[in-house]
Amino acid sequence: MSEVGELLLGHGEKYNEWSWGDWFDASEENVTGLGTVKVVETFGGEGLGDSAHMVFEVVAGEHQGFYRLNGYYSSYQGFDWDGRLHKVEAVQKTITVYE
Repeated sequence: MSEVGELLLGHGEKYNEWSWGDWFDASEENVTGLGTVKVVETFGGEGLGDSAHMVFEVVAGEHQGFYRLNGYYSSYQGFDWDGRLHKVEAVQKTITVYE
C-alpha cells in the first residue's frame, strides 16, 4: 500500500477503527501526515451496478493531488475496496447528450 493509502486508512479520530467505508460518507478530514483531505467523488451502491470508486484530494504538501480507490458493491456484502490508491488527474471533458 502507498504511503498516502496508509495515512488515509490509519486515520481514526472519529472511530476506533477507520476503514475505507468510513471515507465513503466523509467530506473533509484533517489527516496527520497529509493535512486536509477531501473526498471529491464517490460512486457506487444500490442500483448503480457493481463498480464503485472514491476520489480523494490531498489539498497541500508533498502528496498534493488526487487519488482514486477502486472497488465493487454487492447487495449481499456491501462495498469491497481493493486497498490500492492510484494517483489521477482531474480532466474536463465535453459530452453530448440527447434528451
